[in-house]
Amino acid sequence: MFHLLHCDRCGKDKSLSFDEIGEPHLAYLKGLPGPYAMATAGHDQEVKDNYPGEPLSEDEYHEAVERAAHVRCAPALSQVPVGP
Repeated sequence: MFHLLHCDRCGKDKSLSFDEIGEPHLAYLKGLPGPYAMATAGHDQEVKDNYPGEPLSEDEYHEAVERAAHVRCAPALSQVPVGP
């Protein structure tokens, strides 16, 4: 799975997989009250039960995603809605 990001300054789109985000994504999952998505519910629960790190807030996660995206225009990224 991935995030589709959009730079609000230059207009470029970029996809960033959860694997590319790495540890921050796991920490974000740990802090969610439920699964990130129904398709990943089993994996998300495993992370919640076993990830040893501290959870990240949504704001902290967005900052980590912007850093992982390596976009020169950051912090002007927004997540593009994908799906139904």
